[in-house]
Amino acid sequence: MATSNGILVLVAVVSLVGVILVATGLRGRLISLAPHCRACRFDLTGVTGRCPECGADLAGRRAVREGLREPRRRRLVVGAVLLLLSMGATGTVLVAGMRGFNWNTIKPAGLLLRELGSPSAQTSDAALAELQSRFGSGKLSAERAKSLVVLAIARQKTPTARWTVAWGNFLNAARNAGLLTPEQIESYARHAPSLQAMIRPKVAVGEPTNLYLQLSPNRLGDPSTFRVSLRQLEARVGDHLLMRGGGGMSSMGLSVNSWSRSGHLITLPGPPGEHQVSARWAVEVSDGESEKPLAAWEETFTLDVTVLPEGTPLVEVVEDDSLREPIERSLKIQRCVVYDFRTHLHGSGTVHLTGSPVPLAFEVFWADPEGTREWRMGQVSFAGVGGSGFGFGADLPKDFDLKTVDVVLRPSVKAAAATTDIFRIWGGEIRVRGVDVNLPTGAAPSGR
Repeated sequence: MATSNGILVLVAVVSLVGVILVATGLRGRLISLAPHCRACRFDLTGVTGRCPECGADLAGRRAVREGLREPRRRRLVVGAVLLLLSMGATGTVLVAGMRGFNWNTIKPAGLLLRELGSPSAQTSDAALAELQSRFGSGKLSAERAKSLVVLAIARQKTPTARWTVAWGNFLNAARNAGLLTPEQIESYARHAPSLQAMIRPKVAVGEPTNLYLQLSPNRLGDPSTFRVSLRQLEARVGDHLLMRGGGGMSSMGLSVNSWSRSGHLITLPGPPGEHQVSARWAVEVSDGESEKPLAAWEETFTLDVTVLPEGTPLVEVVEDDSLREPIERSLKIQRCVVYDFRTHLHGSGTVHLTGSPVPLAFEVFWADPEGTREWRMGQVSFAGVGGSGFGFGADLPKDFDLKTVDVVLRPSVKAAAATTDIFRIWGGEIRVRGVDVNLPTGAAPSGR
């Protein structure tokens, strides 16, 4: 904007100079003081009556010009050029300013509401941003705001409709302003989690496999105070009951990009062939720590599974030691911590991967650097080749007091088979030495 203003000032100066040059060029310089015929510029010294050159009546008003001037053509040409250049520059600046101008700021709210349904994501997002801005500044009428709430609720509960966090942010703001009805609040909570059931597509007879309910990406605003609680009710193959859930519900915070799973091990008895697993969950969404849910319902999913003969290998192990160096370089162990729960200790940590040429699945152990003891800490798996982090954790004996451990990652077919998308893994073992462990306050380290 400052640059455009500077250019306009320069253009104005050039225009003024051009106008002065053109004006003085047209006026010209004085070449005679004698009277001249205004019509043909003839010298009328000593002449009366009519002009001897053109016959004009010299007695008429303004028929005689006192003196004669000759235009200054160079000034005219230079002035005209400067005016043309300034006009072109002014047009360019104005067009550029118009292109950078946010026309949505002057559009009526009704037009912006219609543009929310545009197939162009850019047009729809820009219209929503302007409506949100007006709502936040109190410039959007309550009627228009309620219309926008209706559109947002309808979009959220339509799985095929494109959703952005801006829609959720508006619903959060509208709810805080008291614009959502109880039915709209229930609908917002009901359709906030994106639920997807997952199971390994091929399993062997008698081999346990995980049946997951995954949440991501969710359809709400950021930040969110919603919590989702899940309880698996049952899983069946036809009339055969595979499992029946019990106990309380697992609860977790719900955010836009949170990636979380809840599930149980099931075992498919066979026979080999194509089967369908039917799984039913109870789902509740609450606000913060409130015990009363905003929405509660049951969700049933049907999944296709191929059951293979007993003993069929489900995971290929790649025995290639040339992969060790890039895999070890990409792995980092982070945040190894021990927590004191009075009756026992609990250790946890994270394996972070920046990239791998093949999928990985490990059993994780903490080992005494002296090689005398080790503790199983869980398992981790990485299906993709991009960066990701995977946590591990397990209970420890009350006398655990090591300030450093070796973290041992042992390839595990079992860990890979527990996933839904890992079918080959690298078969090498990795030992990360001298990893620091944060002990709980009050623990008595042995100094090792």
